[in-house]
Amino acid sequence: MLNKAQRAARAGVSETVRKGLELLAAGEAYDGLLKMRGKVKFSIDFRELRQDRR
Repeated sequence: MLNKAQRAARAGVSETVRKGLELLAAGEAYDGLLKMRGKVKFSIDFRELRQDRR
């Protein structure tokens, strides 16, 4: 499995493991955000934000 990961990452053992750990942590953070879906209310007017793009 490590060999496959190293080929995919095109990196050595340390960098491959580091990248894998980062992906695991990011996945956990993403799961936490998904659990909050629909439970957070924003006081920002999205139309107002889009006007900044013009």
